[in-house]
Amino acid sequence: RRAGPPADVLEAYAHEELSGDALGYAIYTDEHVNAPARWYAAAQAKRGAPVYLYVYSYVSSFRANQPGAAHGEELPYVFDSWDKIPELANVLSEQDRLVTSIMHDCWLAFARTGEPQCAGVPAWPTYDETTGWTMELGATPQLHPHYRQTQYAAQDRDKARHVQPTNDGREVVDALRAAK
Repeated sequence: RRAGPPADVLEAYAHEELSGDALGYAIYTDEHVNAPARWYAAAQAKRGAPVYLYVYSYVSSFRANQPGAAHGEELPYVFDSWDKIPELANVLSEQDRLVTSIMHDCWLAFARTGEPQCAGVPAWPTYDETTGWTMELGATPQLHPHYRQTQYAAQDRDKARHVQPTNDGREVVDALRAAK
């Protein structure tokens, strides 16, 4: 069991000048959410699937004291389902409503056309490892090539030290089929 992140992972985050909970949150989020999403996106892109990778970074006005967006926090924005959470719907800021509109429109466009192109978001190219295009869905959506490349490279090195290589998940599917 590790006592904390290895030195090379900490070094990858040094330029962000984070400490305490904020640093822990950034490392944890990259290790358990963002880097694995990138690994999966790369595997799917290699198979020829059109992949649109995003990172949700908007922190809601009613969570402004938090170090970052929580895992799954984008769901009420995506589905514009604030009316199902009246306690929060009553405290939404104009920025929260704008982000809701953008997120909802992008997901509808993706469901209709297979491409998440919508107003308020830059042209969103498909992901591949050579460009690493990632849309950061925050207060102002931004397209990034090789988003957080230094941090993710550190996560890749750390993963390689602790995880057995896989065949892009195919062995899991094979094992599930064999178990039937």
